[in-house]
Amino acid sequence: MAVVSVVSYKGVVGKTTTAVHLAALLSARGAVALVDGDPNHSSALWAGRGELPFEVVTFEKMLRARGFDHIVVDSAARPNGDELKDLAESSDVMVIPSNPEGMSIDALSQTCKTLEGLGKIPYRALLTMVPPAPSREGSDARAFLEQSGVPLFAGQVRQSAAFRTASTSGVLVYQVRSSSAKNCWMDYEGVGRELWTLLESR
Repeated sequence: MAVVSVVSYKGVVGKTTTAVHLAALLSARGAVALVDGDPNHSSALWAGRGELPFEVVTFEKMLRARGFDHIVVDSAARPNGDELKDLAESSDVMVIPSNPEGMSIDALSQTCKTLEGLGKIPYRALLTMVPPAPSREGSDARAFLEQSGVPLFAGQVRQSAAFRTASTSGVLVYQVRSSSAKNCWMDYEGVGRELWTLLESR
């Protein structure tokens, strides 16, 4: 069984959106439980508005659950040191999403430094909510993180209102009627392929 935790020290960076879509992609490779560890219950609210191809459970139910091939954890925002340590020790891969805005990148860097202090923890940062050209926010953030030695997914996720519509409707982004929805899904498909490669090599 593979465990993937999605964590962030900052809100509004696409944490739940990433957890939901990675869980959906992994569900093509086996039974998936998405653990809603956020006090706001964002994943459960998303699932409750529609129908997703995986089960959303609490931490308590996960401990009693059997039969899942993969678990994705939508962690609480801004986990403290002990919570981050527990997640790191129980995860096969940690995914740290961040939009390219300065304060978010600072929070991402802080998360990575904390993880580095915990030892050899497999993690990857994921740039999300990247604005389209001619904005250079995404490329500038990627260059900064690469120079800082932060391990990054090669793929990134674009900024799109289609994700908000998907959350409101309780569906995955490719099910949204939007000109950008297919490309948004393709962004996560690319990240999902990278994630699967990481899981297979663990």
